[in-house]
Amino acid sequence: MTAAEKLNGYLNGDRLHIRYTLLSDDITKGEAPFGMPYRDRKGYFDGEGRCEEAKADITVSDFDGGIKIELTTQSEELSEFGLSFPFNFMGKKDGGGWQNQYLLNSPYTSEGNAYKYCYLTNPNGKNLIVFSKGNCDGWKCDYSSEVCPGHFFLELEFLANFDRAYHTGSCNRRLELYLFEVGSFEDAVDKVCNTLETCALTYEKSFVKIGETITLNVHGNCGEVRCGGKSYRPKNGTVKALAEEYGLISAVPYCKGERGMEATFYAYDDIAACYKRAMNSVSKEDLSYTDENLCEHQCWESAMLRYMARYGQRAEYWDKLIPALEVITEKDEQKAIPRRTIFYKEHKGAPPYSIFESGRIQEQLFGVTILLDAYRLTGEKEYLKYFTGALDCVLEHHFDYGMIYTEFLNGEKEDYTTVCCLIIPFVAAALTLQEEDPAVAKKYRAAAGEIAEYLYRRESFHTEAFVSDKTEAEMEDGSISCTALSLLYYCAKIERKEEYIARAKEILDLHEAWVTHTPIAPCFHSSLRWWETFWEGDGTGPSICFGHAWTIWRAEADYWYWFLTKDERYKTKALNGFMSNFSKAEKNGKTYACYLLDYIPGGGFHTDCKDTVLEIRQGKPKRTDSGLSRYVWVRAHETVLSDGCL
Repeated sequence: MTAAEKLNGYLNGDRLHIRYTLLSDDITKGEAPFGMPYRDRKGYFDGEGRCEEAKADITVSDFDGGIKIELTTQSEELSEFGLSFPFNFMGKKDGGGWQNQYLLNSPYTSEGNAYKYCYLTNPNGKNLIVFSKGNCDGWKCDYSSEVCPGHFFLELEFLANFDRAYHTGSCNRRLELYLFEVGSFEDAVDKVCNTLETCALTYEKSFVKIGETITLNVHGNCGEVRCGGKSYRPKNGTVKALAEEYGLISAVPYCKGERGMEATFYAYDDIAACYKRAMNSVSKEDLSYTDENLCEHQCWESAMLRYMARYGQRAEYWDKLIPALEVITEKDEQKAIPRRTIFYKEHKGAPPYSIFESGRIQEQLFGVTILLDAYRLTGEKEYLKYFTGALDCVLEHHFDYGMIYTEFLNGEKEDYTTVCCLIIPFVAAALTLQEEDPAVAKKYRAAAGEIAEYLYRRESFHTEAFVSDKTEAEMEDGSISCTALSLLYYCAKIERKEEYIARAKEILDLHEAWVTHTPIAPCFHSSLRWWETFWEGDGTGPSICFGHAWTIWRAEADYWYWFLTKDERYKTKALNGFMSNFSKAEKNGKTYACYLLDYIPGGGFHTDCKDTVLEIRQGKPKRTDSGLSRYVWVRAHETVLSDGCL
């Protein structure tokens, strides 16, 4: 098999092609395709490897068991210039089954943009690493699916030059890329180091307490590692670096005096102090940028209530909480707020104790969690009436033999059982009321049992799934992780069932393809998600949103698997997942919804190019978040904060 034939075996839906713009093009004007900030041009190669319209030539050859790709152009009229790989990304039709398809799992960019790579995972373990050598502005993912914009990866572009609108000043006429099939992320990093004759750092744990040392794995020919003003010599493939201050800290390897690929870890002081700072920094300004719904954007309420349950009540927290709780229990139809009020009587055809003017069942059940926490802390019977009323409403109107359903998207019964792990409030209510009202507790316990059994037998992993004859059924990160979490949570809290634990382990193994490996703490052991950045961060998505709060579904599943089996590997996985969220916080507690590595995000909901933000901004967003970023504390309360893990 030739190198070109091998390369084609990794593609699906199109051929390898050039993506480019002309200097005469103005990408700040015109219609923006949904899911991308601008339209560029596409050019194909003839049988001789020539693309005449871009005056470009390509060579694809074997290299050390992988593939080397060289692209050159003689044109002086190009602005953007690079290659697009229509990889066999998950969800594409006729891709040989999702187990044989790819996810854009772990991109990496070094400080100064000297090194960059994209690691693509495959559930069968036939992963890919793609990286550049020499001058290359970066990569761009094409998210512009016409079927379900933002839900699928379509193509991966490596661009020698970004369009002039991005002001990189590049005018490269050559692009050199390498592609290898690898068995693991560590193998991938080794391939990069060996090919580029450089060095890199990775780790097994992305975090450390200030005053302690972190162990870093060394790849390639590394002579020293510099961190925090100190120099360390590698020994037996590792180095230990001391953490001396709070925050994200970079450890940088050097090969023959030249900087290699650093790893960035998180150093924290005291986890209780971090929790307190996160609660103190909740702000109305942050929340005003959101729709403030009970699911994503009121997570701070449960986090604050649980902080007081653990560390003692604080008057300033109640000053924030009481008005928020009054909104949830508002009885005046004129004052009730859509997506925030659980309305006590029928309204516009919705039964009593439904979420007000919203079809999102997850908002109603997140409201249950808030009211449960308020009841446990205060004993106020009004909160009891509301959370039991809301749960009973779900059981009567949205429950079918363990399936929680809604008609939110398509007007038909849609399975929402794993949307935001909806078993949790039923379990919590059963445990809260088991002494006070055994009959009601038994009802919720039975409902939790039906949910667990339903998920144990369900074989699909969809969430708000869009069905189309143009794509395969979507395999979605959240549905996979929430299925495993639901089974393990039930076993840990209600009834241990070995068959559930075994099934959850199978699902966790499957989900490994969605667990990211980039050695930057907010990215490491994050779950792979990207469409939330339409709404969150700076609203410029889709773009991979590392350290997203929904990562905690996988992290908590790892925790309960460790709790039930004492397999220490899963305790480490859990802590890394939680730290992907904790590490997004500044020392003052201000927190970001995500951490970004896309050079060029999708452009948000804009349809006119003049409205899109054409700016390369990797790292933390400009805008802080007070809502969903507090979900990590809600779940940490009964997991990693409860048994001395931290």
